[in-house]
Amino acid sequence: MSEDPTRESVDPAAVLDELGVQPVSPPIPILGGADNQVWRVEDRSRPYALRVFQPDREEVWAREQRAIAVAGAASIPVPTVVRSGRYRDRAVLLHEWLPGLPIGRYLRRRPWEAYSVGRLFGQMQRVIHAIRVGPELPPPTVDRYESLLGGELLAGVQSDTAAADRLIHLDYHALNVMTDGRRITGVLDWTNARRGDPRLDYARTLTIVRLDCGQIGRPWLSSLPTVVVSRVFEAGWRAGYGRDAFPSGMAPFHALAGAIMLRDLGTRYPKEDLRHVARWSRRWAERFRSTH
Repeated sequence: MSEDPTRESVDPAAVLDELGVQPVSPPIPILGGADNQVWRVEDRSRPYALRVFQPDREEVWAREQRAIAVAGAASIPVPTVVRSGRYRDRAVLLHEWLPGLPIGRYLRRRPWEAYSVGRLFGQMQRVIHAIRVGPELPPPTVDRYESLLGGELLAGVQSDTAAADRLIHLDYHALNVMTDGRRITGVLDWTNARRGDPRLDYARTLTIVRLDCGQIGRPWLSSLPTVVVSRVFEAGWRAGYGRDAFPSGMAPFHALAGAIMLRDLGTRYPKEDLRHVARWSRRWAERFRSTH
């Protein structure tokens, strides 16, 4: 996600001083997300990422650390947290800077690897979805989408609880997953992580790959024939995850994933830029209702 330019910034040097960290050079600002601002910090031994959360995001900050701990215990390549604290009214994390590049940046340089990198991306997501999670992570809050989708569809999402205890990232896309071309070197930004059904995470990833790439916001392959490369990447992702992973029951999850995207982006883009997302959600909702 792109960073909101209207947010009040903070002085990263003051934050690092509060944490007792003395970098060897000025912190470098990195594009952050909706919940936090990010800087690359060069230490004498290795680089780190400094993330300063927006005010009133303590619950997000705490949940992300729990998700990182769960994923790390299962050998998912997540950043090790070096410092965790507060600066004035904001929560702060300092964690290691993982090797490799975000997949989106990597494929700008090597677009011919879209299928093979997509396979790595899918294989890693399937591994994440095999991780069972206890009460340390809450389930997704889906009731807020009832006005967009209707109670019947949300009941369809919640009716099958057989796999509702798995780790789901809910922001698993080409800018949050790192690679060196041979392996996935990091999975970042666990602020949305929950305990839930893998089908929702899979659907969420599909909406981002299919609908966001090159159509709204900042396209992650803006210098390339975006649609072609993203479709090849999507085919690799599906193959890596397993084409037969979810033989049925995906319609309500696709509809919900579209509604989540509409809610996330609705305050930053005009409605006309999100018409294709609304159509996507509506089409899947109609498909669900036609069979129930």
